[in-house]
Amino acid sequence: MFCGETIIPKGTRGSQLSFKFTIRTNLKGYFAMKTFEFKPLRGKETEILLENPDRGFRMETKMEVSGKEGLFSYDPYVFLDECLEKYKEDRPLITQHYFYLTNYKEKDLDDVAINSIESFFDYCRKKGIKILLRFAYILHDDKEGWAREDVEEEQIMRHIDQLENVIARNRDVIYAFQAGYLGPWGEWSGGAKQDRKTILSHLLDNIPENLPVQVRYVWIKNVLDKYDMRRARVGYHDDYILDEPHPWNSGAKDDSPYYEQLTEETPYFTVDGEMPWVDDRCNLLGFPIAKRLAKHHFTSFSIEHNYKEQRGKDKEKWARENSYSIERWKTEPVTPEMLTENGMPFNPEWFAGADGKAIERSCYEYIRDFLGYHIAAKNAEISKAGRFTEIKLKLINYGFSAPHSMKSCDIVLLDKDNNIIAARPACKLSELQSGNEVTCETYFDGDISAAVRFGFSLRDYGNKGARLANDCEFINGVNILGEL
Repeated sequence: MFCGETIIPKGTRGSQLSFKFTIRTNLKGYFAMKTFEFKPLRGKETEILLENPDRGFRMETKMEVSGKEGLFSYDPYVFLDECLEKYKEDRPLITQHYFYLTNYKEKDLDDVAINSIESFFDYCRKKGIKILLRFAYILHDDKEGWAREDVEEEQIMRHIDQLENVIARNRDVIYAFQAGYLGPWGEWSGGAKQDRKTILSHLLDNIPENLPVQVRYVWIKNVLDKYDMRRARVGYHDDYILDEPHPWNSGAKDDSPYYEQLTEETPYFTVDGEMPWVDDRCNLLGFPIAKRLAKHHFTSFSIEHNYKEQRGKDKEKWARENSYSIERWKTEPVTPEMLTENGMPFNPEWFAGADGKAIERSCYEYIRDFLGYHIAAKNAEISKAGRFTEIKLKLINYGFSAPHSMKSCDIVLLDKDNNIIAARPACKLSELQSGNEVTCETYFDGDISAAVRFGFSLRDYGNKGARLANDCEFINGVNILGEL
C-alpha cells in the first residue's frame, strides 16, 4: 500500500526526488510527504460491502399496533425472523415496516400502541436491521373499504405529535421515513380527504431534521411552496417500478414535467422502490430495471415483490414451473460494455477475479451491489511540517447514489491500539455523488504524536461504520488506510 516517503526542501515541492529518508520531527526548513495507492477489492470480494448500512435490498414487514386481532393474525417478530431466513442469501439490512394505526382512527395512541412501536424498534436494533418507516390506517382489504379515508385531519396531526419523541429516540434504527398516514397503505392516493399540504408540513416539522423523508409521487412534494426550505428533505419512493414508463411511476411517464423533476432531484435524496406483485407483472427484465434504478439514484429496493412469493391454488407446482423476475435476473448477464454504453456506474474491478481475469456478472448482482453507495479510496497524500499535518484522500463512488442517510464522513488519526484520537470531516456526503471522484482535504494542527496511522470513517446514526471497496483492515468501523 505504501508507495513513497520523501523529504523535500521548502520551495522545491514537485521536484522529482527518488531517494528515501527516515522522517525526523526535528528537521528544520523541510516538510515530509508520503503517498499511498490503495488496493481495490475485486469481483466477489466486494460482497463484503453488503454489510454496509442504509443501502441495498430491503424486506417488507407490518403490524397493527393495538395488539388486537384484526388486520394480521401472525406475530410480527416471528414474521421478521422468517423474512431474514427467507432472504438470507440476499443479505438485506433494511425492512420497510408498516405500523398500522387502524384501531386508533378516532382516538389518541395509548400506552399499548406506543410500547408496541418501541418494542419493534428495539427488536430491529437487536437484529441489526434498519427500518424504512411508514404509518398507515388503511390496508387494501380493510373491511370499511380500501379507498375510504375516514380519519379526521386533526386526529392524524395529533398522532404525528404523539410519535415525535418516539421517532427521535429511535433515529439510530430508522433508515428513512415515508410520509404515510393518508390512503390505502399510506400511499397518499385513493380518495384521501385531508389537506395534503397541512399534513406534509406537520410531518416535516415533527420528525428529526436529519431524517430523510420520502413521498410516493412528485406532485405530493409539490404541494409545498416552491421556496419552502423543507423541500430539501423530501425524496421519493416509487411503488410501481416496471421495465417501461407507467402513469403509476413516481414521476409518471418519461415525457412529463414530473419525470423531469424526478430526474433532476433524485441525486440529492434517498430513493426507494418496489415492483408490483407477481400477480400483476412477473416478466420484468433486469437490465431495464437496473437502468431506471441507476438513472434515478435508488438507495434501496424491495425483494419482497416479484421474487419468492407463491400464488395460486397449487403453490408448490407453480413455484416449480415458474420463476419470478428477480430470480431470472440471476441468469441475465451484464457486461462492462453494456453499462458503459448506457452511462451506468460500476466499479471496473467488480468484473475481475482475484487473478485479474474477467468474470461473468448478472443483472441481479449488479443491482444488489450498486444500490446506494459503493465507495473506493484511490490514493492519498500526507504532508507534514512541524505540528501541522495535511491529508488529501481521493475517493470515488461507483454506486447509484450518494450516502444520504449516513451521519458522518471523516478522515481520522489512530493510535497504536487503533483508537481514534482525532477526526476531521472528509467532505460533505452530498459531494459523493454517483460517478464522482472527490479529493478530500483536511488538516490536523497540534500534538498528534500518539497517532501512528490514518483511516476513513463513514458512519450511520447508530455509529455503524461502512467499508470501502478496498483491501484494507476494517477495525471498529474505520477503514485503516496506512501508517503515518
